[in-house]
Amino acid sequence: MSIRVSNLTYRLPNQDTLLSDIAFSIPDGCKCAIVGNNGTGKSTLLNILSGQCLCSSGDIECAGAYLVPQHYGQYDGMTVAETLHIEDKYRAFKAILSGDASERNFEILQDDWELEARVAAAFRTWGIPYISLDTQFSQLSGGEKTKVFLSGIAIHNPDVILMDEPTNHLDVEGREQLLGFISESNVTILVASHDRTLLNGIDSILHLTRQGIKYYPMKYDEFYQLYQQECDAISRHLDAKQRDLGKAKRQARECAERQQKRFSRGAKLSESKCLARISKGGLKNKSENTASNIDKVQAERIETINREIDELKSLVPEEACIKINVASSNLHKGKVLVELNSVNFNYAGSDPLWRECINLTIRSGDRIRITGKNGHGKTTLLKLISGELNPTSGTIFRADSISCIYLDQEYKFINDEKTVLEQLASETVNMPEHELKIRLHRFLFPAHTWDKKCSALSGGEKMRLAICSLMVRDSAPDIIILDEPTNNIDIANMEILAQTLRDYQGTLIAISHDLAFISDIQVQSTLDLSALSAF
Repeated sequence: MSIRVSNLTYRLPNQDTLLSDIAFSIPDGCKCAIVGNNGTGKSTLLNILSGQCLCSSGDIECAGAYLVPQHYGQYDGMTVAETLHIEDKYRAFKAILSGDASERNFEILQDDWELEARVAAAFRTWGIPYISLDTQFSQLSGGEKTKVFLSGIAIHNPDVILMDEPTNHLDVEGREQLLGFISESNVTILVASHDRTLLNGIDSILHLTRQGIKYYPMKYDEFYQLYQQECDAISRHLDAKQRDLGKAKRQARECAERQQKRFSRGAKLSESKCLARISKGGLKNKSENTASNIDKVQAERIETINREIDELKSLVPEEACIKINVASSNLHKGKVLVELNSVNFNYAGSDPLWRECINLTIRSGDRIRITGKNGHGKTTLLKLISGELNPTSGTIFRADSISCIYLDQEYKFINDEKTVLEQLASETVNMPEHELKIRLHRFLFPAHTWDKKCSALSGGEKMRLAICSLMVRDSAPDIIILDEPTNNIDIANMEILAQTLRDYQGTLIAISHDLAFISDIQVQSTLDLSALSAF
């Protein structure tokens, strides 16, 4: 087995348990995807397998593993060579070529004379031949950073490849290349991802939840269908148990009422028959003992059902409890909202972004996808449409009094300095506070989170707060602009977002490399900037 994990437990610094008694194994050469909601510990598990994080207890076999990480902030002070952990060899190689034939340099290089050629070949494979090992990692785009780490696979030639959300910053072409690499590789690969196209190119699934980890020998769509059936069965069982609880409580109440009536009749009967006081006492004690035994049986039954209900509730996904009812724009369909006439843009000191100027008319009810490779100006175009930027050539018409919401991958329209409750309250003047709290609870924000700063929210939490904000607004936005909004959220939250946007009847403009998400939100037309790009 390339990967073998048994009895793995990981506790957070505050001693809360994130992973408990995890066990699984992956054979040599197997490709497996690990899925689960944000916060269940997927990234932590990959970091433990790669040796970058220590577990609290358990046994792990995962020798020679290489990790493509999800987040890159910790590398921004490094060069590309340092990021790839080849800095010492690279410096020794350069020193030797410069005439420094010290024994120390040869010890560091370890006869790896093909290092520079291997790096160049790997960078060419992933389309980044222009990047130098001396380049500061912070100067690279998100897609370039991912490709540097993907290049590291060929540079290090590991026995096990671990990938944490590798498609987050890749364009469609990069995603297709990654999927091809995974399918053709003979190395053991474990991928944490929310990209359903990628997941359906992998033959087995590990589903990580708060209850543990479960193996499914199938592609994602088949797994998800089976998982939904399991969840439906749990929901039906839960409904049945709740009915049993109601019946048990009703029977307990009726039994108590019958006992009370017997006591009353018995008291009257003993008075009418003038029974001796000692006899009355004996009958009373016997009756009370019988009632107490009955009450105990009823109470134990109710307690058992309550315990079973709690266990079943823990198995029901939280997102299944969310109910969405988003308002729609009041504008009549077909009204011209934004019109770009011969528009182009260039940043200071740079050439215009597009070889051909852009002409685009956006009408109420349109659903438009903007595509293009990384660097082709997709985000810039969205900022021009929203009014955040002005064109350097051409003109843009915007209809009066139209409202627009910009949802990017960081959900920046949410004010990080506000609390969760303050953020929601800022979206409406008509809804009372108690109603806002009800809405927050429906979107999985319990009372203890209401005073939490928005800056502390995860990507999925920010997404849910953004959707909740749309629902409480006094009027729905006329345009919703989406700039890779699914990058930092799990599949469950992605489906909540997709359902919301599918039900919304206003105008949608979207950048997304996730083809399944684009299909879910029912995009009607596509503007491809690759044909217009100056690069």
